[in-house]
This record gives sequence, structure tokens and C-alpha cells, in this order.
Amino acid sequence: MLEEKHFDILSEIQFEFAGFVDSSSQRMLEESDLVVFHGHLSIIEVEELIKKSHILLSIDADVADEQAMFLPSKLLDYMSSRKRILAITNKRSSSYDFV
Repeated sequence: MLEEKHFDILSEIQFEFAGFVDSSSQRMLEESDLVVFHGHLSIIEVEELIKKSHILLSIDADVADEQAMFLPSKLLDYMSSRKRILAITNKRSSSYDFV
């Protein structure tokens, strides 16, 4: 749908995922030419990817209240980069409070 309505801006957009992506999400996303999966990267490779990115994405797992204290370490890397962060999370998570 996005590809049909806004094809002019899509030549400028690419979504790059580093690290683990669950198989069902990966199957759904890899159908698009806009998505690249890098898999596991070294810390140097992650730093380079962060430097060239315009917006950084953090997606929290849907967890119970007692597990909501978990803060993904990538958020600390993201904050130190001073880039914009899009966090998909819920209000009970540590990520919500942090971002």
C-alpha cells in the first residue's frame, strides 16, 4: 500500500535490521525491496550502521508487568548517537520511560 501511493519518496527510504528478527516478521518484511537484514553484526559494524542512519528503531517485546523492567542495551547506544529514536513499546516498559 505504501509503495503504491508514495513511490516517489520510496527511492530515498531503506529499513535496515541488525540482529535477531523473528522468522514470521522476517518472512513478511523481506517481500519488500525497502528492507535489508544484516543479521548479527560486530560492535564496529553496529556503530557504522548507527552513524549512517537517520532514525533508529527499537521494538520491545510484549511482556508482562513484572518483566517490564528490561531495558534493551541498544537504547543506550542509540541515545549516545543523538539520533532520533522511534520506540515501539508499551507504557509499562522501561523503554517508554527512557525514551
